[in-house]
Amino acid sequence: MKIGVFVPLYSPNMGGGFTVEQEMLTSLIQLIPQSRHQFTLFLDKHSKSDAIVEMLFGKIKIVFLEETIQILDEEKTQILQEEARILQEEAKRSEFILKRLIKKIGWNKKVYQEPPLPKAVYREVQHEVPLQEMLRRENIEFVWFPTPNYSSPIDVPYIATIFDIQHRFQPWFPEVGSLNEWDQRESYHSTHLRRAAFVVVGTHEGGKEVGFFYQIPPERFRVLPPPVPCIDHLPSRSEVMDVLAKYGISGNYLFYPAQFWTHKNHVNLLRALKSLRDKYGITMSLVFTGSDYGNCEYVKDMTDLLKLKDQVFFLGFVPRDDILALYSGAFALTYATYFGPDNIPPLEAFACGCPVILSDVLGSEEQFGDAVLRVDPSSPDDIALAVEKVYSNSSLRDELISKGLVRSKKYTGLDYVLEIFKIMDEFENVRINWR
Repeated sequence: MKIGVFVPLYSPNMGGGFTVEQEMLTSLIQLIPQSRHQFTLFLDKHSKSDAIVEMLFGKIKIVFLEETIQILDEEKTQILQEEARILQEEAKRSEFILKRLIKKIGWNKKVYQEPPLPKAVYREVQHEVPLQEMLRRENIEFVWFPTPNYSSPIDVPYIATIFDIQHRFQPWFPEVGSLNEWDQRESYHSTHLRRAAFVVVGTHEGGKEVGFFYQIPPERFRVLPPPVPCIDHLPSRSEVMDVLAKYGISGNYLFYPAQFWTHKNHVNLLRALKSLRDKYGITMSLVFTGSDYGNCEYVKDMTDLLKLKDQVFFLGFVPRDDILALYSGAFALTYATYFGPDNIPPLEAFACGCPVILSDVLGSEEQFGDAVLRVDPSSPDDIALAVEKVYSNSSLRDELISKGLVRSKKYTGLDYVLEIFKIMDEFENVRINWR
């Protein structure tokens, strides 16, 4: 079959979405020779300058959802025509004066020729073309959406991917529950998921949830856990120390790489840090990384209110190499989000030998097993108690590290893409029935 793959190419500050997308693309490129299908990558207009696009050229056919067209530049045309009209009037006045002069000398030669109006002016613009039209131009028979990002409907059969439907479960969080955001998500999910030939979810629990809310038959779901991102180079001890010195971090610290959304639960993590100090006498630092999506100032205010300013680091968006070093140097990853379970940071922490304390959300046990220590994200005391357990029991910390490393090798991007190939092979016997 002729397979189309649509990716928006997330920017690095999108966090886990960017990491997963890059992993999918690099794995796809490696495995294309093993598939009998023909692949075309569809990218939106923002993707041309992305570094990974340069890597992809020559390895897969790329189609951008934009093209150069000419449109009438009405403003410039009107300006030129107005200038021409003024010239015509001036020429006519000059002709009148000249005619009076040449009449006296008997010269009958025509001295005025009206200049023509200029032609309409056109300019070149970049025009975004709907994915549906591009799929038809390329004769695509089946489409894979590795991320839940495209909302315009298409009538080509496709594989949809869904990470979560938290706007249904927890609509009180502003980033998913505001009227416009909730409506957009609901419109997207109710159309895109229901029309998919297959829906890829990270857990069986996730499949049950999506099937319940959107009335999708269970046989159309495929469970593929998010892959552990490939890490080419784990930082050495000296590299870790250099990064910590760069940010002024010393001693034991808890690490939380998460965008500043309200559902990321930064405030309860701050309260847990205070409880850890006041109740258990354990003073640690807490390192936050991630872009601000509107809640960072509030978290900083709460840090001051709880008198934790000297213990908390707000690093903002940091390079990936620094993130890996921060994982490697951390006492533990405290991933306290309310959303999940398809979160990438715990998987990265596993690969970096960092123990994980994780919110006990639906599907987390299926996805992470006993490689994490689960906590109630709404209970600062429960989070603090988990940190204290790991702090006072070095063998527990070593056990979490060991189990995490095993889990990190269990399911890679290559494994994920090979499973996607199986879905394509399965559908080929259906798709052969029409042009």
